[in-house]
Amino acid sequence: MKELYYSASKEWERKFASNPVRNKYDLIGRVLEVSKYIISRKEIDKNGNVGILVSKNSRVYVFESCAYFYSFCFPFAIRLEEKDQSANKLSYPGGEVTSTLIHALSIVLNSGASNNSFVLTDSAEEISALGLTVKEIEPLWLFLLTFDPGYVRYERDPEHEASNHPLYHLDWNYDNRCEVKTGLNVALTQKDFIEILSIDLPCWFLSKIKKKSH
Repeated sequence: MKELYYSASKEWERKFASNPVRNKYDLIGRVLEVSKYIISRKEIDKNGNVGILVSKNSRVYVFESCAYFYSFCFPFAIRLEEKDQSANKLSYPGGEVTSTLIHALSIVLNSGASNNSFVLTDSAEEISALGLTVKEIEPLWLFLLTFDPGYVRYERDPEHEASNHPLYHLDWNYDNRCEVKTGLNVALTQKDFIEILSIDLPCWFLSKIKKKSH
């Protein structure tokens, strides 16, 4: 398992800081931004707040503050070249994920953000300017729309603390209709959060301890 950490770019801060993940499109935007970091040889920063643990089941970890972390599965296979990072490769079952494909899908997300309408043909002209067609990017777009993100969020939230909203908790899934909340007795560190979600590290266990209702 290899760990890569990056300092969030200005683009990341502009798009995602203070904008929680609420739907699949929010998540795809983050996947594309992390993909840019990997294949564009963004400088590694061991103290960075955006990390990816590369393994059979790679995950992205975002540490926005000591009280707010989240993580999701990274859907692409990663091939890292130790001697020449410019040769880093991403792929999915349909083929290689290139910087041009990432750029094209970013255009689709940006064009649809204002009205929440993400239709590939609406961006056909801009996609064509990149030397691609809608038909060429459609398989990757569909792959991203259907992959299971395995989204998990950790929060320390004293403002909303209640019997059904513990001070320290994990939220599983980003859609409120599918939300599952797990209370914690103590705060988590970044290391704790990684250990809980990594299948390559010793497993954590739930303790059946429940706070009494006031």
